[in-house]
Amino acid sequence: MLEGERLSLVEFENKRVYPIAVSWSPTQQVAAIATAAAQPDVGEGTLYFWDTKTLTPIFRNNEFYFSTIAWNRDGTELFALGSSATRTFNC
Repeated sequence: MLEGERLSLVEFENKRVYPIAVSWSPTQQVAAIATAAAQPDVGEGTLYFWDTKTLTPIFRNNEFYFSTIAWNRDGTELFALGSSATRTFNC
Protein backbone atom coordinates (compact mmCIF):
# COMPACT_ATOMS: atom_id res chain seq x y z
CA MET A 1 0.00 0.00 0.00
CA LEU A 2 1.25 3.48 -0.80
CA GLU A 3 0.96 5.99 2.04
CA GLY A 4 2.15 9.36 0.78
CA GLU A 5 5.66 8.54 -0.32
CA ARG A 6 5.95 5.36 1.76
CA LEU A 7 5.06 1.79 0.86
CA SER A 8 3.77 -0.61 3.48
CA LEU A 9 3.95 -4.38 3.27
CA VAL A 10 0.96 -6.74 3.27
CA GLU A 11 2.17 -10.23 4.23
CA PHE A 12 0.45 -13.43 3.13
CA GLU A 13 1.06 -16.64 5.11
CA ASN A 14 1.05 -19.03 2.15
CA LYS A 15 3.93 -18.22 -0.21
CA ARG A 16 2.22 -20.07 -3.10
CA VAL A 17 -0.83 -17.81 -3.04
CA TYR A 18 -0.65 -14.52 -4.89
CA PRO A 19 -2.77 -11.37 -4.57
CA ILE A 20 -4.48 -10.78 -7.92
CA ALA A 21 -6.88 -7.91 -7.30
CA VAL A 22 -7.65 -5.29 -4.68
CA SER A 23 -10.64 -2.99 -4.26
CA TRP A 24 -11.01 -0.28 -1.61
CA SER A 25 -14.45 0.10 -0.08
CA PRO A 26 -16.05 3.40 -1.09
CA THR A 27 -17.50 3.86 2.42
CA GLN A 28 -15.13 2.13 4.86
CA GLN A 29 -11.40 2.09 5.55
CA VAL A 30 -11.05 -1.48 4.30
CA ALA A 31 -9.81 -3.13 1.14
CA ALA A 32 -10.90 -6.45 -0.26
CA ILE A 33 -8.07 -8.55 -1.71
CA ALA A 34 -8.55 -11.59 -3.97
CA THR A 35 -5.95 -14.32 -4.53
CA ALA A 36 -5.13 -17.06 -7.01
CA ALA A 37 -2.47 -19.78 -7.17
CA ALA A 38 0.10 -20.59 -9.83
CA GLN A 39 -0.82 -24.28 -10.14
CA PRO A 40 -3.98 -26.37 -9.68
CA ASP A 41 -4.35 -28.00 -6.25
CA VAL A 42 -1.69 -25.73 -4.72
CA GLY A 43 -3.11 -23.20 -2.30
CA GLU A 44 -6.60 -21.74 -2.11
CA GLY A 45 -8.49 -18.94 -3.74
CA THR A 46 -9.11 -16.58 -0.85
CA LEU A 47 -10.90 -13.29 -0.30
CA TYR A 48 -9.52 -11.07 2.46
CA PHE A 49 -10.44 -7.86 4.17
CA TRP A 50 -7.48 -5.62 4.97
CA ASP A 51 -7.81 -2.59 7.25
CA THR A 52 -4.14 -1.51 6.79
CA LYS A 53 -3.23 -3.43 9.96
CA THR A 54 -4.95 -6.81 9.84
CA LEU A 55 -5.48 -9.24 6.97
CA THR A 56 -8.65 -11.25 7.67
CA PRO A 57 -9.81 -14.12 5.41
CA ILE A 58 -13.54 -13.93 4.67
CA PHE A 59 -13.84 -16.77 2.13
CA ARG A 60 -11.58 -19.69 1.13
CA ASN A 61 -11.95 -22.41 -1.47
CA ASN A 62 -9.43 -24.88 -2.85
CA GLU A 63 -11.31 -25.34 -6.14
CA PHE A 64 -11.79 -21.72 -7.21
CA TYR A 65 -9.29 -18.93 -7.77
CA PHE A 66 -10.14 -15.27 -8.24
CA SER A 67 -9.32 -12.84 -11.02
CA THR A 68 -11.15 -9.64 -10.01
CA ILE A 69 -13.03 -8.07 -7.13
CA ALA A 70 -15.20 -4.93 -6.74
CA TRP A 71 -17.56 -3.21 -4.31
CA ASN A 72 -20.95 -1.79 -5.21
CA ARG A 73 -21.32 2.01 -5.03
CA ASP A 74 -22.66 1.95 -1.48
CA GLY A 75 -19.90 -0.34 -0.19
CA THR A 76 -22.53 -2.79 1.09
CA GLU A 77 -21.85 -5.65 -1.32
CA LEU A 78 -18.69 -7.22 -2.66
CA PHE A 79 -18.41 -9.00 -6.01
CA ALA A 80 -15.61 -11.48 -6.76
CA LEU A 81 -15.15 -13.31 -10.04
CA GLY A 82 -13.50 -16.71 -9.80
CA SER A 83 -12.93 -19.83 -11.83
CA SER A 84 -11.56 -23.31 -11.33
CA ALA A 85 -9.31 -22.64 -14.35
CA THR A 86 -7.94 -19.23 -13.29
CA ARG A 87 -4.29 -19.23 -12.35
CA THR A 88 -2.05 -16.40 -11.23
CA PHE A 89 -0.34 -16.05 -14.57
CA ASN A 90 -3.44 -16.06 -16.81
CA CYS A 91 -5.65 -13.56 -14.97
